[in-house]
Amino acid sequence: MPAKNVTEQMQANRTDGAVVVCRTLVSSFVKDPARIAETAEMARHAQLLAGKLQFPFSDVQKMILAAWLSALGDRRDLIDPLVAQHGLTEVLGLGKHAADETHPNLGFQILSLISGYEELKKAKPGIEKDPEAVRKDLRELWAVTPTRQSLLNRFMLILKDELFLQSLETPGARILIVDPEEVASSELSLPLKSRSYHVKAVGHVQDALKAVALERPDVILCEMKMLVEDGISFCRKIKSDPGLRGIPFIMLTSSKSQRVARDCLKAGADDVFVRPVDMELVFIKLQKILGAAPSKPEAGVAGSLKDIQLSDLIQILCAGAKTTMVELANGGEQGAIYIQGGDIVEAEAGELRAETAFYKIMGWKDGTFATRTPGTFPARAIQAPAMGLLMEAARRNDEGIAPDAAQTEPAE
Repeated sequence: MPAKNVTEQMQANRTDGAVVVCRTLVSSFVKDPARIAETAEMARHAQLLAGKLQFPFSDVQKMILAAWLSALGDRRDLIDPLVAQHGLTEVLGLGKHAADETHPNLGFQILSLISGYEELKKAKPGIEKDPEAVRKDLRELWAVTPTRQSLLNRFMLILKDELFLQSLETPGARILIVDPEEVASSELSLPLKSRSYHVKAVGHVQDALKAVALERPDVILCEMKMLVEDGISFCRKIKSDPGLRGIPFIMLTSSKSQRVARDCLKAGADDVFVRPVDMELVFIKLQKILGAAPSKPEAGVAGSLKDIQLSDLIQILCAGAKTTMVELANGGEQGAIYIQGGDIVEAEAGELRAETAFYKIMGWKDGTFATRTPGTFPARAIQAPAMGLLMEAARRNDEGIAPDAAQTEPAE
């Protein structure tokens, strides 16, 4: 690997580690679950917009970090070391320049835009379903300069692509998680959502009862130990109600005691998951529990590459930390790209595999795609980060380089 690629990778790895640290800080010091969810959405859109602007992948990681740091803006004691280490002073508007529409830093403008979008969604719930209304309001509230108008145009393309994919999506099973820690950390929610489950997390039994009354879940995952009322009490309430007892109830516990497991099963729980939870085991058990239920979490989306660029499709799936296989057809050619937790782990195109297959597939402009969750994934054959792969694929397409040509230093 060329020295420049190695440097980029090392920078991206350092920033990725800082993102993990920052997410932990946000979970610890930001007590509002809605604010945490909003920050996660900002980080995802920062990644997508920076990628759309063809930032180097190490700079894309910095934008993700900056989005998470923005949730800790009033805790300078926490954020200053990370800001200094990763050169984010100007991105976060902490430098000498005025933090307004005249701020020259492009990263700052990206954060300003996606923050404005989150504020707009809070002020006008449901507006995200109407791209033209979003464009109109953001133009009035935010896009007042040529640079900002260009960013807004790129951002609107991302939002439209996301809506397009949502319109094709087959609804997955509804899972209710009852656990105060989950509300803050999304430890289970994110991997479940990546498999197309519809997940709602609440922190208390009373909130769970309200959620069940509003929309019957297909499965309940509940922490056994909680303040005020524990999981065993909640399980008994569900299983004693003739209208609800059919809902599969899975207890979560950190205890490895067989007595604890027996107590959970006696209360009516259908299964007990011991923390730390093995998510692959969870997926297998959920598929068995749901059985022939009409909701099929493994179903994905399908469409034409005339409606969405392949690079945008892959980037959206990776930014959303999806776990899926994208099957593609281009004339008489077939291909597949495997994504696990947002990482591209393997690709196949005829007899080609790994990066060579990925670069070949990414050169396809026409054809169809479909996503699904396979029973098993192949062993990981691709180690490079998704953003680096997408940038290299774009460079090869622009320069007409063959898929099996040796990789060179990426363009600036």
